[in-house]
Amino acid sequence: MVGDGFTVVLHCEAADDSRYWDKEPDASPVGCGRRDMDQERAEQLGKAGETRARIDANPSSGDCVPRMANATKAVPVSLRLTHQEADELVSLAALRHEKPASIGARFVREGVRRARFPAIEFRDGDPARVAYLAGTRWPVWMIVALVEELGQDLERAAEHLQRPAALVRLALTYAAAYPEEIKAARDLAARRDFEGLQRLVPNLEPL
Repeated sequence: MVGDGFTVVLHCEAADDSRYWDKEPDASPVGCGRRDMDQERAEQLGKAGETRARIDANPSSGDCVPRMANATKAVPVSLRLTHQEADELVSLAALRHEKPASIGARFVREGVRRARFPAIEFRDGDPARVAYLAGTRWPVWMIVALVEELGQDLERAAEHLQRPAALVRLALTYAAAYPEEIKAARDLAARRDFEGLQRLVPNLEPL
């Protein structure tokens, strides 16, 4: 299985791109053959002006999914929202064509990561949300690639980015904390670069 469940949904390496590119990163893993079943559900109970939202995302079954059961099993979390907050969440989810449980889980996930790494922000990407160094046009995965190209020279990378070396170091720390996310983003970029070249040179083959 490839993907990290954050930038790209977990999916079988043999799965056709069309089966997972339009899925949310935290959707159920995509197998190679059997139809994937999305078992995310949200249960809302109203009492005393509050709504208790239960966000429970469970991986589905599929050809390759059982091997990943332990790694992808989500933990149910209960949150208390006011009626207004719950209504706003549902409205936003409808506007973005997402499920309230999915978008709520993403808000929590990104909020926790931003609290840990204040200089990191998340922006909409294709096909999923992408971690960026705040105030720049640089996604974290590209900063990692830049530092590698410069022989791990943080000062040169900082000069290139026109940002303090401390911020570059923070981006690298984030990448080290979430290596699967960064790998998935780099793999996707490389695949798209190759596909673009292949359209110009149809007989081009990967090394």
